[in-house]
Amino acid sequence: MAKDNAEYTKQMNECNRTIKQEENWISRDDIYNTLAILKVKRDEIYEKVKQKVPLQMNDYQTLQNYLLLLLSSDQHLPIRRSLDWTHFKIKEIDIQEDNYMTDDMIVFNKYKTSKAKGQQRLEFSNYKRKANSLTTNPSWDFYTKKGATLIKRELKQWIKINPTDYLFFDKNKNQLNQVNITHKFNKIFESYNKKVSINMLRNILATSRDGKVLNSLANSKRSMVAGGSSANMLKVYVKNLLE
Repeated sequence: MAKDNAEYTKQMNECNRTIKQEENWISRDDIYNTLAILKVKRDEIYEKVKQKVPLQMNDYQTLQNYLLLLLSSDQHLPIRRSLDWTHFKIKEIDIQEDNYMTDDMIVFNKYKTSKAKGQQRLEFSNYKRKANSLTTNPSWDFYTKKGATLIKRELKQWIKINPTDYLFFDKNKNQLNQVNITHKFNKIFESYNKKVSINMLRNILATSRDGKVLNSLANSKRSMVAGGSSANMLKVYVKNLLE
């Protein structure tokens, strides 16, 4: 997968943007600022869970937005296509057909080239070491040990409170399809008046893989309402990341 991602990055760097891409392009900083804001909302909702306050459907949808963008942010693992997540189940799993998670790995039976390549596994213990590079030793699944641990923790925490059989679901608790995923990303980035899909994220992030995440997170404090609980939580969150 890492080798495929390297080739994709090379192709994207060599190609000009289409007119549609130009119209809907946002920056890497915009993506990570949005993720940081969703992280604050995520923390507030899990605090409600901790206090045993019943969650509303909007809470579940907000948690999904955060997790979906986290998985597609290129921070911890190469970005996967929406197909990989729409076929992801957390209960009543067919281990030969569904995508799912175990304590050791994420398993993908359904993805774009699965018919040719077969089952794919992302092991949480298999992360990129300093001696490895994308071109010489593309055997890792996650960029860092910290990132692999974070993804595992976030997935497990979400699965624990998820009221459906599916990793991602709509307001009627039906499994999301690829069109639904696109609509969710459009909604996530609606403040920019852009139509951002997961493919757009792949394009944007592939062209600037070496961008600095922490700087954009720190800047996102300006996006919150001064003095509000979300603003204060974001300040703490960014401070912890920078320490």
